[in-house]
Amino acid sequence: MSISHATLQSQSRWSNSRVILLKDISNPYILHIHKRIRTGFLSLPSIYREERIERLEDIWSLYNQGKSTTEITDWMNEKYGTTLFTNKPYYKSLIWVTIDKRKKRESRLNDIKVSYEKVEFLRIENS
Repeated sequence: MSISHATLQSQSRWSNSRVILLKDISNPYILHIHKRIRTGFLSLPSIYREERIERLEDIWSLYNQGKSTTEITDWMNEKYGTTLFTNKPYYKSLIWVTIDKRKKRESRLNDIKVSYEKVEFLRIENS
């Protein structure tokens, strides 16, 4: 595939300085790489209210202490009474899902995948 200087300049992702440098290079080829990086760093619960973060941390710390979902449910109901959103008592499946989501979130934070979607040489034609 070849590409003209005019086409290269019209592509917004290319800066003009690159085009100027390409005019000075005797090699008429450039390496064109489409790279995709997938990460879970944006999945942090930093947008949660402090009260919600406190409850999530309580659940997680009790889980790390080896408490069962039943014990965590009883403890949360004793300390807070109801959930923040439904104003109903905590229940075992809610605690289990909360712990499962935290495990998955932490797994995503450590999972970075890099893939090369397209790698090709482009020929630059002199105008």
